Amino acid sequence: MVANKDKVGSMDYAESGHANGSSVLATYFNVVCVTAGVGILSLPKSVSRAGWWSIPLLILTGVLSIFSSLLLIECKYARSDERLDSFPEIGEAAFGKVGRYVIQTFHYLVLLGSGCLLILVIGLVGKGLVSDLGGEWDQIYFVLLGGLLIAIPLCILKKIKEFVWMAIFGFLTTLATLVIICGLSIYLIPSLPTPVTTPIKYDQLAPVCAVFALAYAGNMVHPHLEGAMKEPKKWPLALSLGLGTVLVFYLAMAVTGYAIFGESSKAFLFDNISGKGVDAFNCFARVLIIGHVLMAAPLILCSFATEAEPLLKITPQHLGETKATIIRVVFRAAIVFSLTMIAAFLPFPVELMSIIGSLFMAINLYFVPVICHLKLFGIRKRNIIQWVLIAVTIVVALITFSYGSYESIGDLVKEIKAKQN
Repeated sequence: MVANKDKVGSMDYAESGHANGSSVLATYFNVVCVTAGVGILSLPKSVSRAGWWSIPLLILTGVLSIFSSLLLIECKYARSDERLDSFPEIGEAAFGKVGRYVIQTFHYLVLLGSGCLLILVIGLVGKGLVSDLGGEWDQIYFVLLGGLLIAIPLCILKKIKEFVWMAIFGFLTTLATLVIICGLSIYLIPSLPTPVTTPIKYDQLAPVCAVFALAYAGNMVHPHLEGAMKEPKKWPLALSLGLGTVLVFYLAMAVTGYAIFGESSKAFLFDNISGKGVDAFNCFARVLIIGHVLMAAPLILCSFATEAEPLLKITPQHLGETKATIIRVVFRAAIVFSLTMIAAFLPFPVELMSIIGSLFMAINLYFVPVICHLKLFGIRKRNIIQWVLIAVTIVVALITFSYGSYESIGDLVKEIKAKQN
């Protein structure tokens, strides 16, 4: 832990637990599910941009993501009389109303943008799946179907702790995808040319660091996961095990993919395997990725809904149990419908969502936890290791914000020019 004690501020972690809350194991599955996803397949391509020495950056960003999340959760207990339950509440405690509104805007854009991007991923992977099977089905149909399937559990289940079975399935689909893709890649080694790899490309280290940093995005739901635990003081254990597992998954995919395919690694490792006599397994892996997205997206959108509903007074206290339930279902269905329409019909949705992710996710993932912790707990009584981690975290946040945004905006400009031509 960042603070080696059960008390942070004056409020005891143990006082905030729920008798019927989530176990450490359930929280572990939730952390893995909302963090590791389709992005795992692009890691070999990212390594190919900067060479083998970018691998330590993948480890570094994983360690920093654990550190920043620990800081974030400690901020929840900065006050002696109450627990802060969300990013906006932490922002207000640290920087007043302005801090609340700024961080709330960033936080909600990240949650909704992530949900929209996951719906879009279903369309992209689904279209590739049908193509591998020799058919043709427009991407928009998969997007619409994906939106419908995501809306069902989101509307039926009310709180994060009720999604644990989906998190377990999401964990298993990610693990199975990793095993299948890495296994197929190793199986194909005798039929592949000797891969071309590079030790290091210095000019690409910064932008690749930004990509790796965003690969650990998931802390936007961590306050809700910790708040739903039966024993919140065990959050550091659940978090460290969860993100540690994600790091192992990432290293396995990045090292295996780059070692086997080298500089020819494609944005989706699926595409390096297609057409090589293993299409049945490749298609199954695509199905698993779609399954994972269907499990992860409701978790992320539930975090937004559980924060937005009290603000809109969609609660039994204001409306009564029956009316609140009906309006909650309509509200959540409207969220998914809106995001699905954006994913289906907005021009350049991938590029626009990437810009939102680079701009706001970098701030929420690394910068906000650090500055809020410094403001709420001060600068004294911190050892040298904490100061080093804080400094490196801020540097990574700035790199992710600047290079990630620059590349995302550049991709959007390229797509616009290509469409015009």
